[in-house]
Amino acid sequence: MRIGAFAQVHKNHAGLVPIHELAERDMDDPESVLRIDDEVMVEVVGINLHRRRILLSLRS
Repeated sequence: MRIGAFAQVHKNHAGLVPIHELAERDMDDPESVLRIDDEVMVEVVGINLHRRRILLSLRS
């Protein structure tokens, strides 16, 4: 099961772009939108300090 793609947002920080936040249309494969080492603009849509997670979006 694919959950999305991880993106490095800073030297020591990475976040998750869930599969539903990768594109406007429904998709099953994150690799159809992103490839390793692609540079993209993402928006931070959520931060969970307790779980130390950053939620990102390409759609915004």
